[in-house]
Amino acid sequence: DHPLVAHFCGDDPSTVGRACRMAADLGADAVDLNLGCPQRVAFAGHYGSYLLGDDDRQTVVAIVKAMRAAAPPDVAVCAKVRLLDAPEHTRKLVEDLRDAGAQVVAIHGRKRATWHKKGPGARDGPADLDAIRDAKAAVGDSVVVVTNGNVRNKTDADAALVHTKAGAVMTAEGILDDPALFEDAVCSDSATEHRRKLALAFEYLDLVAAHGNPAGFRSVAFHCRRIAKAPLEAYDALDDLVDGPDAAAARRVLERVRRYVQGEETFSPDAARKARAEARRKQRATTREARKRFEERMIRKAKREGKPLDFYVKQGAEKPTRADLERLKAIGDEKKRLAEWNARHKQHCLKFHLGTCERGDACAFIHDAVGDVEELLSG
Repeated sequence: DHPLVAHFCGDDPSTVGRACRMAADLGADAVDLNLGCPQRVAFAGHYGSYLLGDDDRQTVVAIVKAMRAAAPPDVAVCAKVRLLDAPEHTRKLVEDLRDAGAQVVAIHGRKRATWHKKGPGARDGPADLDAIRDAKAAVGDSVVVVTNGNVRNKTDADAALVHTKAGAVMTAEGILDDPALFEDAVCSDSATEHRRKLALAFEYLDLVAAHGNPAGFRSVAFHCRRIAKAPLEAYDALDDLVDGPDAAAARRVLERVRRYVQGEETFSPDAARKARAEARRKQRATTREARKRFEERMIRKAKREGKPLDFYVKQGAEKPTRADLERLKAIGDEKKRLAEWNARHKQHCLKFHLGTCERGDACAFIHDAVGDVEELLSG
């Protein structure tokens, strides 16, 4: 597929530069730096929007310079950012990225995630397209500005381009739900729309079968769930898909739902199954809220003690390496193993890394598959 953009995250200029060189050698038309992710895993890994603070600006500039130096002249260098707290700060960020070698800067119209931000969170409320329009006006045509946010369908995409006068438009959440969003193919008839979404999910699984997914089944389930959520929920199959345990099992669940939609099999609603699904949904919501309250307590504690606001939130955020896991697995005493884990990695789920976590997306701990940098760069 072309044009093909390779999207990277990281905080080490040398590593990101090497990755860009490899992507270009493999046929990428552009390389892109993630400076927008607000997720907890990005905080733990020190990437995404957590590189947008003043303290990391030199690092960000160095990364973009390394990307430009590593990629051939005909491979574009791009970056995806969020709004900063003041318009002039956003403008300066875009200018710094441009001057470092970025030819394209996508701006997400919500503010960066921080531990002291007041008001709406990084994912809450509508994106501020007025702010993107103002940033675009400030930098003019010196760099291609891409507007991002509030794009749930083709009509939204067209409207965002007109409003912001940006050079292009992107969508993230919207395209996860509908990979064919820009085709404007949504069907008004629910059964026809279910068939369309299922076809997209099957196409995704075909790509997984052809190319693999190093992130594992959790990623496969995530994408299938987002694409085919409506038909999966309509036929009480969402949890069956999430439970996996592999892409073949996901395909079987989707095939069953397809037969229901096509009328090849009769669907009989199960009140007990619905109740279990609702209980799991509530558990996931409870876990998210519990995690949020914990982080708020840690921020208040740091503030009382005069420490940086993220001081305690960072404790145990270090991601384990493959060598860490092998060493810990060799420890026979479970209490000793857990103590060593908690000393450095307590925000991560030990059971996930041991392959025994049954809580899935209801788990309060970070699920982030291990892949050593050298292994990823060597293929």
